[in-house]
Amino acid sequence: MKLMPHDRTFGPITLAILLILAAAGPGAANEQKLTSLVDRHLDWLGGESAWRDVETLELRGVLRAVGLEGPMEFKLQREPVALHFEYDLGVVTGFELITSGGAWTRNQSGQIEAMGAASEGRQRRQIAMAFQLPFLDEEGGSLSYGGSEERDGVTYEIIRLSYPNGDVSDVLIHPSDGSNRWTRSTVDLKTHWVEAVEWKTYDGVRIPTETREIHENSAEDVGISWTAVLINPHFPATLFDPPASQAKTLFADGSNSTGWTEMELMAGRWIFLRGTVAGYETDIVLDSGAGITVIDKSFADRIGLVGAGAIPARGVGGEREATIVQGVDLRIGSAQLPAVTAAIIDLEEVRQMLGRPMPVILGKEMFHQFVVDIDYPKERIAFHSPEKYTYDGGGAEIALIPSDDGHKGLHVSVEDGPEVLVKLDTGSGGTLTLFESYTNEAKLLEGRSPLSDQLTGGVGGQVVSGRGTLRRLSIAGFELQSVPVGFHTEDRGSFHTAEAAGNLGSLVLGRFRNTYDYSRERLFLEPGEDWDRAFEKDRLGASLQRIGEVIEIVHVGRGSPAEEAGLKVGDQVVAADGTPLAEEFRQAWSVATRRPAGTVMTIHNADGKQTKVVLRDFY
Repeated sequence: MKLMPHDRTFGPITLAILLILAAAGPGAANEQKLTSLVDRHLDWLGGESAWRDVETLELRGVLRAVGLEGPMEFKLQREPVALHFEYDLGVVTGFELITSGGAWTRNQSGQIEAMGAASEGRQRRQIAMAFQLPFLDEEGGSLSYGGSEERDGVTYEIIRLSYPNGDVSDVLIHPSDGSNRWTRSTVDLKTHWVEAVEWKTYDGVRIPTETREIHENSAEDVGISWTAVLINPHFPATLFDPPASQAKTLFADGSNSTGWTEMELMAGRWIFLRGTVAGYETDIVLDSGAGITVIDKSFADRIGLVGAGAIPARGVGGEREATIVQGVDLRIGSAQLPAVTAAIIDLEEVRQMLGRPMPVILGKEMFHQFVVDIDYPKERIAFHSPEKYTYDGGGAEIALIPSDDGHKGLHVSVEDGPEVLVKLDTGSGGTLTLFESYTNEAKLLEGRSPLSDQLTGGVGGQVVSGRGTLRRLSIAGFELQSVPVGFHTEDRGSFHTAEAAGNLGSLVLGRFRNTYDYSRERLFLEPGEDWDRAFEKDRLGASLQRIGEVIEIVHVGRGSPAEEAGLKVGDQVVAADGTPLAEEFRQAWSVATRRPAGTVMTIHNADGKQTKVVLRDFY
């Protein structure tokens, strides 16, 4: 919309226009309210003229987050738009750079990453807000009148900023003087409040110098105190230059590649490697979907690694508290990641779900440092130097799309629909999980039958999600038929997002040789001999988990053979078809429950009861 000029002297023509608008109905009345509200708020901020003269801003102060405190600084430029942002909380640091030519971040291990489109868009909105551009009717969001709302005994009027991706910010304006204390923002389906506790005037414009960001999970709360504010400082031309990556020694033996190395593909899904962490040999799970390398607390305690801070780590099922440890050396063969910053998290729940310990989950850092060549069909892996690597295979080249938190995504087509962005996740043991926002938009559940549900999870716990079968899934010209998928419907966890359509896992990726070249934002998919084989499906519908010393049924799928046979959550299972379930039961159970429809399976309970179930398709 176009706001009226911010001029308090109304001539006859202006008064006539106002009378016409007033007679036009509620919409016109709200336009008037909005114009008046913006005028009053701009006046309180220092006035339109003063803000139009602000070209650069420098803010320095203290950041309080995740149980830590340290210095931070913002340097912002209005035209061309640019941001240089840094903070240092000791074990956690941050760096972001936005220019007209791109946007970058530095992860906790010091690697430079391309910023995801969603994060870049949010930061550009914040730059616009820092210069009050939405209220100056220049850019930064569509304004509307949001009505009134009571908070802390005051009835505020609301200026609503709406963005193309569905995000919304409500700026609560005090009726008496046009001031602002509270702002409510909904960002990617999640809502938080910002309280501007204190404002101060610098060179004629008001700046919030003390703010609190308040989230539903208090571990995500953030406090900022600005101790120095400069209006229109001069910045050196080099401040907004693109960051240069730091050269590192990638291979301990001076080579350019590890060459092919065997990997263990547990249950045909999870990549287990042998390597060393801080000099101690251990199993390592390779997970491109992990935003930071994770070390299990029990393993960290055993090798003497001590973390600091209290960081919320978000996974599929929700959040868990993590501490941070710096300077961890990690090696797989001759490939080395020196001085990794890792999160220490209690992974006991993950061990129970998987039926096997996960001492270390190696995340995106490995993919940013190396060309990662995963040959799923031949169960082998290689790491190459990006500078020396040339792809010479016959696979299809796919563009990788920078996503939030340094991850990558790619485009797929679901049910012959338009291409959509999905996240790449080698640590997911499924095929494809579709997120609720996209599922609803594409109406994928309408008329789909049969449907069931399943128990899934990872860091953060477990969730129940829908379960169905897609007719088709297309990736770079490869068309897969009758693909079993999950439908995430929980309003928590990392899958509660509208910024991607879904999460692509190892049961699809595993049909190909995957060559990940993050440095050139590309992926090569080379099909295995039977890449288009029929997908195996769970034909029982009972999920097991180790609870202490016993193995229990923890979920029974809706409409499944297990449900019809009377299997219950809490039943203790000791064997399948007479074969005892051992410590690492996951693979044996997966094989037993994925046999052809019509197979009779016998479930042996701890109390001696035997239940015969006829396997069949139920989703």
